[in-house]
Amino acid sequence: MTTEDVASTFVEHPQFSAVSKPTNAVILGCRGSGKTTLLRMLEPKARLLRARPNGVKVSLKEIGVFVPVDQAWLASIRSVTGSQPRALLQSLEVAVYSLSVARAMIDSLLEVLSSAGQLLDPLVVTEDTEVRVCEVVSHALKLGRVAKSLASLRFEIVVKIAELPSISHSAPTQDLIQLLSHLDSPGSVASQMALLLNELSGRRELKWMILCDELELANDAIRDSLIKTMRGSPGNLVFKLAMTPLPGYAGMASSEQPLPGHDFDVISLFNPRRNEGANRKALKEFCSEMWEELCRSQLRTGDPVQFQHLAAFPEVAGPLDVDSSEDASFAAVDSKAFMSLAARDASFAAYLSRKGVDPRHVDEYSGSIRDSVIRKIRPIVQCRLYYMRSGTSLKGRRSHAFYSGESRLFSLSEGHPRWIKSTLGAMLARSSGDEAVGLDVQSEEVDKSMARIIARLNALPVKPAHSLPAFNVISAVGHYFRKQVLGPVFEPEPKLSFHVDQGVPDEVVNAIESALVIGAVVPLPDKTAKSDEWSRSLVGSRFRLSFWLCPYFKLPVLNGKAESLSKILLDQGEPALEKADQMNFGF
Repeated sequence: MTTEDVASTFVEHPQFSAVSKPTNAVILGCRGSGKTTLLRMLEPKARLLRARPNGVKVSLKEIGVFVPVDQAWLASIRSVTGSQPRALLQSLEVAVYSLSVARAMIDSLLEVLSSAGQLLDPLVVTEDTEVRVCEVVSHALKLGRVAKSLASLRFEIVVKIAELPSISHSAPTQDLIQLLSHLDSPGSVASQMALLLNELSGRRELKWMILCDELELANDAIRDSLIKTMRGSPGNLVFKLAMTPLPGYAGMASSEQPLPGHDFDVISLFNPRRNEGANRKALKEFCSEMWEELCRSQLRTGDPVQFQHLAAFPEVAGPLDVDSSEDASFAAVDSKAFMSLAARDASFAAYLSRKGVDPRHVDEYSGSIRDSVIRKIRPIVQCRLYYMRSGTSLKGRRSHAFYSGESRLFSLSEGHPRWIKSTLGAMLARSSGDEAVGLDVQSEEVDKSMARIIARLNALPVKPAHSLPAFNVISAVGHYFRKQVLGPVFEPEPKLSFHVDQGVPDEVVNAIESALVIGAVVPLPDKTAKSDEWSRSLVGSRFRLSFWLCPYFKLPVLNGKAESLSKILLDQGEPALEKADQMNFGF
């Protein structure tokens, strides 16, 4: 997408304000969670486009520099170097990345200079200073020719990047590594460039935000260098490093490394926390705004299309709906649901009896009974009742109408921009805009989204060779959770999350790590953990299955209490891991 496309369709994520702060940060999220969009909205052009409709002039105290990992150049290096030593390959990749940082900084500066009319404090560059600074940069980067302008400097850097792979056979490895030593630190290159470009503009206080995207694709040397630079980085330089989680990343093991919470912030797009400036209500509002934007762009309508929901249940039931003032509207529905389930499920009737709750008068309770019993078990009651309505069997209900309605769909989405665009966008494409999106359409598109995540799980490479397929592990966990919710005995507090404990085999840990990258499992805040998602290993951490998988395993959209993963696997037995059960939900 172009910067214009990104800016014109941008919906502010709850974490955008945290990402925008001029401080070092590591941004964690699975693929498609919006990391790239958040970074690109900090580019000068995106900020100016966002301000343009209001006619507001912008004061740029920081210049954002977007630096993706250029996979084309990396592939070129790897194909040319062939069987060359790994040390040389890493040095070449670091050099290309360092030059890419320099090129991107020039691109951002040129954008700012060309937009002087939109700035409160435009930058001024004299010809003599431009020539001198470009000469200095040319010598520092050891470019082929000495540039005399920013445009020619950019061109010479691109030429240098193109030439680098071809030098791999021109000299012994150690000589080549020494030859590239001036480009062995992207952070140092950025620091030198910031100093020189600030001198060029006469604005020494100007900050540069280096927006490094997709760093999970980069090698360890690139990540290590960027992370080290965040400790004691100069005041005119800020780094934003976006990546999928790298559990137990060795680059954080040294005591000399910068510390999360001190030298940089960790911003999670998985499950935004209140102390990061986000909450569930804000996440719901984000989903709603994403939906409105889809309606505007696809149907050219100012009013968002409504969703039909399952009439027998309250539409507001997902974990994002935390406004207790809405409870009164659904008290009568609660009574019907509680009475219906008690008539079908003797274990539920016995539970209510122990708690002193009469299902015929659920709407009349208040205080502790209302809060600690009725509201607490409502999602479990609804889910259990839905899958028992056709009789005692829990099989054969392929429809996902239980997850219909705006609130449940927004809960299911995890606030994941790509899921919202693909799944809800597909629903919208099948709508005329005049009527609510029907239950059948919602169910079918949820089924397709479920198929996509299952396919991605099955397609994950099994590394190392002795590890288990990720889907097998996820399937064993999902079946355990399903028994907690839909087993023969009603469980008011089902286990719907898990701790990776010390007894979990390495091959299972590897499978969870793979699932984490694509968002099939979600890290949860854990008060007992001594570190955050960035620096801690999987062992000792708490996770849940992505809500995307709830329809597959027939689960309510809840976090739930935690069980140890080793106990879950013991309960399911080895066959569940060796051969996952592909349930008959359209696969």
